[in-house]
Amino acid sequence: LGKNFIYKLVAVFLAVVLWFNASDQQNAYSKQVVKVPLEVRNLPASLVVTELPANVEVQVEGAWSVVENVDAQDFSAFVGLESYKAGKHEAPVEVTVPPGVRLVNVTPSTIVVQLAGMTSVQLPIVAKVEGGAASGFRILTPVVEPAEAIIRGPETLLKKVQSARVNVTLNNIREDYVKILPVTLDGSSEDESFNISIAPSTAKVFIPVVPEGRGKMVPLEVVLQGKPLEGYTVGRVQVEPEEVEISGPAETVDKIHSVKTHPVDVEGRESSFTENVGLNVPDNIEVAQQVGVDVFVEIKKE
Repeated sequence: LGKNFIYKLVAVFLAVVLWFNASDQQNAYSKQVVKVPLEVRNLPASLVVTELPANVEVQVEGAWSVVENVDAQDFSAFVGLESYKAGKHEAPVEVTVPPGVRLVNVTPSTIVVQLAGMTSVQLPIVAKVEGGAASGFRILTPVVEPAEAIIRGPETLLKKVQSARVNVTLNNIREDYVKILPVTLDGSSEDESFNISIAPSTAKVFIPVVPEGRGKMVPLEVVLQGKPLEGYTVGRVQVEPEEVEISGPAETVDKIHSVKTHPVDVEGRESSFTENVGLNVPDNIEVAQQVGVDVFVEIKKE
């Protein structure tokens, strides 16, 4: 026990110092700043946030062993907007912290929130086509289903929207193009589109592809069958569109001066109506309008 006593005494002393130092570090207080995503809570359904910071900085303190192990997922930072109306407001930032730490500061502690009223508009969906058909073929007018979309969002952003569209890329195709594509908006940036909803979000695009030949626009001829109710007669008849594009062998196309609709039944009618009907065309003729046409028939008293 007495051999190298001085060295042993020094070693014990150093061990005790190291133990106390480690214990102090384990129990010491520490501070940390965490960047926490900012949320919105209790926003009225008739409003939308158009301006909001993405994050806030949260400063906390506590035992070193706890503070050093926290991250952004352990916190929540939010602004409650249940009592606000459209316009610009200053709202306090509320923060919840995990157990074992104390909130010291939030930067910023209040934020400016821009709220806008929600509205909706109905826009036609157009097909923006890039590329084309292979040599010896050509594409006809694209048909989009559905033809319109409901765009909902802040009124200030919807004023910038120019149109709803689907982007089509063709690469020397030789057969009809049919595909379901996402609907996008012209006139709004990617950040602004985040606050805008599109219904439907996708649309079916049909583009007829036909061999090169003669094509032309011809009027539509409405075919009526039956008689209205006694005392009533057929008045104005209108078809939309009024003409369609046909294509095919030149000798056949030259002989066609109009395209007839499928019969529209007016038997026993006593009020005006609109009906979607198909078209009667020869087998070797292609018609761009493949989804039928709308026929309005006015029924009026004699």
